[in-house]
Amino acid sequence: MKFLAEQSEMLFYLQACMKVSPQRSTIPSLEGIYLCCVENEMNISATNLEVGIRCKFPAHTEKDGAVVLPAKLGEIVRMINDSKVEVEVEDNFKALINCSNVNFQLNGLNPLDFPELPDFNKDIDWTINTGLFKEMIRQTAFCVSSDEGKAPLTGIQFSVEKDVLTLTSSDSFRLSVKRGNIENVSGKEMNFILPVKIINEMVKFNFSQEKILVTLDEKNQILFKVDNFLFFSKLLEEKYPAIEKVIPMEFNTTLTALKNDLVGCLQRIILISEGNNFITKIEVRDKTAVFLANSEMGSVEEQVEIEKQGEDVDIYLNSRFLIEPLRYIEGDQVKLNFSETNGPCVITPFDEEDAYLYLVLPIKS
Repeated sequence: MKFLAEQSEMLFYLQACMKVSPQRSTIPSLEGIYLCCVENEMNISATNLEVGIRCKFPAHTEKDGAVVLPAKLGEIVRMINDSKVEVEVEDNFKALINCSNVNFQLNGLNPLDFPELPDFNKDIDWTINTGLFKEMIRQTAFCVSSDEGKAPLTGIQFSVEKDVLTLTSSDSFRLSVKRGNIENVSGKEMNFILPVKIINEMVKFNFSQEKILVTLDEKNQILFKVDNFLFFSKLLEEKYPAIEKVIPMEFNTTLTALKNDLVGCLQRIILISEGNNFITKIEVRDKTAVFLANSEMGSVEEQVEIEKQGEDVDIYLNSRFLIEPLRYIEGDQVKLNFSETNGPCVITPFDEEDAYLYLVLPIKS
């Protein structure tokens, strides 16, 4: 196997694969990156058996072949100053990486030892606008639980009904729900839980294609195809709890405020509330919402101008939980809705209340 590739292009795809390649594994080949060069096209892959990435880019091929090389290859290519990278793999799977003033040798593995990975060779189930998909992930992934004892909550629930995709996430203290339009090519209704690792990586890329192609295979895996990438992940087998039942159907109080005013206020409140588990009292009156917090460090009180409909409210909430969704909501204004003093707070965008909802449970005073 021998090929010549652009350094910057090769580095881009290697770094993507390195995100999922495990540093330690009982299967040695998983610690590396699979490379296969055929007819001037380089295909590279990495997986930890739960998630994986496949991608391709052009390369000048002198001899077709395949090999598994250590993930350190990405760091080597990053340190190369040449615009081109030449790699030659010998029959014993040793790879020679030749540059103008330095030559590396890496001990590779037999490509047959690398697990067989899925391919996007079946019909599409649905497609979604790339920008919308990334927005939906950002508005829900931060809410996922990191507690492995709450296995279903460690992923995002995907629900497909007709041409609408609904994402739901929760850590049992708060809940995030985001809806978006898709093109449901198969017409199937779906409900499944997707771990966040692979989609958290996907949102970091600036894709050129406007649509992401999505399909589920018979091995309980989801596949996303966009640009020169194929992302895939196993689905969680647990059943997602019916947490939507905690969302109030009616509200006694609704306040409207400028998002930036709330963010600035909460950033200051967090400085003090951090020392007391972020407990913050909110007193909602006619034209103002007063935010108060105290801890061993001291105390803080700040007023935010609002428009209020309904009753006055006094409630204790986690200031960190309040500020997080505001970072992902578009628009200048947001609504905070309260059903009762000891009920949850529901935050929605001012203009698109049906598209996004965030709920946080109160702290008992």
